[in-house]
Amino acid sequence: MVSALSIPQKSTPIVMLHGMFGGPENWSALIPHLPRNWYPFIPRIPFFDDEISLNSISAVFDYVQSYCNNIDSDHVLLMGNSLGGHIAALLAVNITKQVRGLILTGSSGLFERGFTKIPGTRPHREWIYDKCCEVFFDSCHVTDALIQSVQEVIYNRRKARILIQLAKSAKRDNIAEKLTQIICPTLLIWGKQDQITHREVASEFHRSISNSALVFLDNCGHVPMMEHPAKFGHEVARWWTNCNRKG
Repeated sequence: MVSALSIPQKSTPIVMLHGMFGGPENWSALIPHLPRNWYPFIPRIPFFDDEISLNSISAVFDYVQSYCNNIDSDHVLLMGNSLGGHIAALLAVNITKQVRGLILTGSSGLFERGFTKIPGTRPHREWIYDKCCEVFFDSCHVTDALIQSVQEVIYNRRKARILIQLAKSAKRDNIAEKLTQIICPTLLIWGKQDQITHREVASEFHRSISNSALVFLDNCGHVPMMEHPAKFGHEVARWWTNCNRKG
């Protein structure tokens, strides 16, 4: 039996979920800017591990829900980027009593441009570079390490198959009708220049979630917490202060 994930007294646990090509390190720059009493849990979602086959939204949801159920608290905050936002939104619908607040950034679930097709078994590095550049406003974030990590997935036949299956599953799992069931306070932080989940997607989330606030960050793409962590943290802190005032 896995022991429960404990938290310090008087702390609010927040589960932070990365996207398909991301990892826990995507949140590193944001952590110092979060409210001091928040206690972050940042699982690595093993999309492409040999031992686990997370090739559908339902499989990823079950994995993350099991993780959340193991946190020793009767309430959590959820934060998710891209596919992680998709899963966070589904959790907010399915474990309503436990979710105290929800933060989505560049979330899939309505419409997103993704890796539903790969040109051949070993696409050129330039193609991978261009796909990575679509994620960011500033291409300085497209490092050799990032390109290599993407190559390791799409050059591996098994991992590439999981990638395509999961991307197609995300597109099929449209959560438009479910969003109206989210009742917790919700903050939507979107990059104004997001090319993967465009501004109109953010506005649709905002219209569908009744208790939501929407913030756009300028000069920012699909991963605002990486490109503008201080601004992101400022908006989170301001939103959370307003939530507590209302509560």
